[in-house]
Amino acid sequence: MSSISPRPSSGVSRIDRARRLLHVSFAVLLVACGVPSQEDITSESLIAFLQEEYEGVPGADHAVYFHSLVDLNGDDEDEVLVLMLGPGLCGSGGCNMMILEKAIESYRIVTETTITNQPIQVLEPSSNGWRDLAVTVRGGGITAYEAVLRFDGTSYPRNPSAPPAEPLAEAVSGEVVIDFSSPEEGTPLYSP
Repeated sequence: MSSISPRPSSGVSRIDRARRLLHVSFAVLLVACGVPSQEDITSESLIAFLQEEYEGVPGADHAVYFHSLVDLNGDDEDEVLVLMLGPGLCGSGGCNMMILEKAIESYRIVTETTITNQPIQVLEPSSNGWRDLAVTVRGGGITAYEAVLRFDGTSYPRNPSAPPAEPLAEAVSGEVVIDFSSPEEGTPLYSP
């Protein structure tokens, strides 16, 4: 009669090895199936929100937008800056910008500004717990300048060319988050 000696224990049971193999297999399957990234999910929900927000607005069917995800209030959740371009959404002084905060299944408008131009920057300084923003003011016969938008505890200024917004007096470090060469680089609000 032959004796079978037990296999030396490596400290890892067959069940543990099977679980690890299952986890690795599941991760490979998710990547192979093209599970959408957080950016893809944000883009889909953002388009749905913007389409609802601009439904019926003249010219919105030809609008494009630029957006950037950035944590403005230090809560480790990205807010969304959106610059809308299109007939009816822009005038001689600029276009509409929205600052959005994620809500349960959509977004909440923190502020909507008018006459806003790119580049849009998120500055290092903060006001009332939210990062300051800089936008370009131009058009309507004025000399272009950068305006700083400071959060007042409830919202950012709605008009970058009027108080409480003010011209940026000196260079401040920050990050350009929306800038482009041509409106054609934007994302269409509605698919062609």
